[in-house]
Amino acid sequence: MKNQENDLARNFGLFIAFTMVTFLVVTFSGFVLSECWGWFISKPFGVIELSLPHAMGLNVLSIFIKPKSKSVKDFNGLWNKAKGSSFTLLFIWGVAYLINLFM
Repeated sequence: MKNQENDLARNFGLFIAFTMVTFLVVTFSGFVLSECWGWFISKPFGVIELSLPHAMGLNVLSIFIKPKSKSVKDFNGLWNKAKGSSFTLLFIWGVAYLINLFM
């Protein structure tokens, strides 16, 4: 009985952590997409700016379209995956910012 309660609490904690980390990564990726869209699409071509909610929606759509990776079974795996995604997005945003300076 005690073991089941511990498993339930652990799974609930993982669910909450997964939800929070997913929200943060999707929000950050939406920000990066919105900024890059503004720099490289809106300015040169006169297209409407992409708002943060729209960029987040496009990122979620792309998650459903692209092939699935292996599932994460614990918080450490989730955290490592989120860190990797965040560092990649930060790198992309930094490179895009530098390119934007020379446009």
